[in-house]
Amino acid sequence: MKKTPLLAIIILSVAVISCSRLIYDIETSVDSEFVTVSFYAGARGSFTGERYKNIQVKKNTYLNLNDYLPEIPEQSKNKWQFELWRDSTGETIENRYFVKESESFYAEYIKLCEVEFYNGEELYTKISGIRQNSYITRPEDPKGENENIHFIGWFDSPTGGKIWNFNDNAVIEDMKLYARWTAELHTLTLNAGDHGIFWNNKKEIKLLIPDGSVISFNPDNKENIPQGEDGWHFLQWKVTGTDTVVPWDSYVVKEDGNLTAHWEQDRYAVTLVAGTQGFYDNNGNRENSKTVEINAGETIDLFGDNYTPTCYSGWSVSQWIDNGTPVENPENYPVNKNARLTASYTRGSLFLYSAGKKLDHLDIGKNEKLEIDFRFESESVPPSEYIVMDSGIKWSTEGNESGYAEILFSADKLKLTVNGKTPSNGGEIIISANLNGIDSEPLILTVSDYYTIHSPEDLENILNSMGENETDIKIKGDNFFSDSFTYKDLEKVLEKYGKDFSVDLSEAGNIVFGDCNFSGNNSIKELILPDSLTEIDTGLFYGYRELEKVILPENLKVIGESAFAHSTIKEITLPESLEKIGACAFYECHNLQEVAIPGKVTSIGNVAFSGKGLQKITFYGKANNCSIGTSVFPLDIPIYVYNPENIPSGSPWKNYSLQRL
Repeated sequence: MKKTPLLAIIILSVAVISCSRLIYDIETSVDSEFVTVSFYAGARGSFTGERYKNIQVKKNTYLNLNDYLPEIPEQSKNKWQFELWRDSTGETIENRYFVKESESFYAEYIKLCEVEFYNGEELYTKISGIRQNSYITRPEDPKGENENIHFIGWFDSPTGGKIWNFNDNAVIEDMKLYARWTAELHTLTLNAGDHGIFWNNKKEIKLLIPDGSVISFNPDNKENIPQGEDGWHFLQWKVTGTDTVVPWDSYVVKEDGNLTAHWEQDRYAVTLVAGTQGFYDNNGNRENSKTVEINAGETIDLFGDNYTPTCYSGWSVSQWIDNGTPVENPENYPVNKNARLTASYTRGSLFLYSAGKKLDHLDIGKNEKLEIDFRFESESVPPSEYIVMDSGIKWSTEGNESGYAEILFSADKLKLTVNGKTPSNGGEIIISANLNGIDSEPLILTVSDYYTIHSPEDLENILNSMGENETDIKIKGDNFFSDSFTYKDLEKVLEKYGKDFSVDLSEAGNIVFGDCNFSGNNSIKELILPDSLTEIDTGLFYGYRELEKVILPENLKVIGESAFAHSTIKEITLPESLEKIGACAFYECHNLQEVAIPGKVTSIGNVAFSGKGLQKITFYGKANNCSIGTSVFPLDIPIYVYNPENIPSGSPWKNYSLQRL
């Protein structure tokens, strides 16, 4: 009896310790460093009898999904096979997954099929475990009863039916194929054609083919394909004397026939690299290289207009380099391989002439005007006062007045006129030129922080110095425009010149857009908006009739109502930062055929993309998290989204032709 209190104390102590441990486990199991990962087995699998399982995983660690593959029930193991994991958005997931937050994974399976081959009523062979929509290898042909009986193929019916083409027909379900035989033979005459010959040096061979046989003329089947001459490859068979093309893998022999091989000349890709002092022009875009396809055996002139890059001022192509070795005969270059050639350059020196006299230096007084010719020669370097740059001629002065330097163009020479109104304190204006018939970089207006354009007249004075064919304008500098000079002023000035300007405002920090509802025949064809712009105002580009391409800033969040409505825009890339697209934003943009909407967009206004022209919309976000108005998209085009089947039936998204992304 004396031991009873001691025993009770021991039991109570154990209970207290157990409870304490339980409380500790409960508290520590809810750990902010861990997240829950759920695996859904789907209808074809299970996890030890359950449809899904949950595990706790530490954040920011890798998880091997192969360790959690679902079990396939015994009765389904020969019919289904695990294929891959998808996440809640429908994206395919790699087996090694980096866990950052709670996630759900859904198992996807592929059906397994079986094909039985019958020779008469007897099973000849069978192939099991065939993945749905895959191809099978043709089994070894069965032997005939005697040498006069010829096997012609496997058919999908014991009587009649179609012959099974093992190269073209994929298995989509369990099926049976049946052997077919014939005793009749046909003569098939094959002619090698103009540029081929058979392996036995014959231009023509004759084959005895069983009636109903299917012949493979795939180029990989060397037995029935002649060899081509150098620079020629086999294209196809045609029925001799006609334009009837013979299918490569499904030509059925039903009678005697004659076929002739047709050939195509080899073409090689020659990539021409402009190098450091030149460029190629592709629809207004300057590129460092271009690739051309040339028939084998042809020769080309690498110094010809079709192949020589446009050189920057003062440079010319002197040689072409092939893998470090100069091309021996660039004027008559033989194309007999794929090649990558790089241009090598030489440059002349710039001299200044006035009234036909070479100038060693130039002193210009205030308000003095002087006509100067720029000429390239080889025996000397330019005077130090004038620096030849890739972007044009750099003119710098130490004058005390703010203003500009004018460069005027004529058909045969470049004129520089300085009227005493040059930028103060060393400010620069860099303008491209055409020197000795060579176009330089686009017009670049560069000013330091203290130099501004206060009025449209200031800009017009600079534009008057442009050549007739120059349309590229890049404006940069935080204070290029004064506060009173707006984008509307800029557009009006450019419109007066009647050109299709390409305007780069990406580095123009101090520009006011304001209410710019231009609906006339505008002059801006391509436009790069400033990086500082986060919202496009209502109707900013409404009705632009010449605008084809706009590059939006990376930090843009809002596209206002009717921002591009009724414009002629052909191409636009919406940035990843975009969150809202206003009503009628791209309404009736007839030239815009395709738009990709980024994943952060959560609001799209009424009839934002409605109208003619659009052929495809891709939405990369979660449709259920994005509110849309009425008639947002055309009804007759596909809208590609993640998991369209998961969108509720009452959602406005269901009004459109949704396709899985």
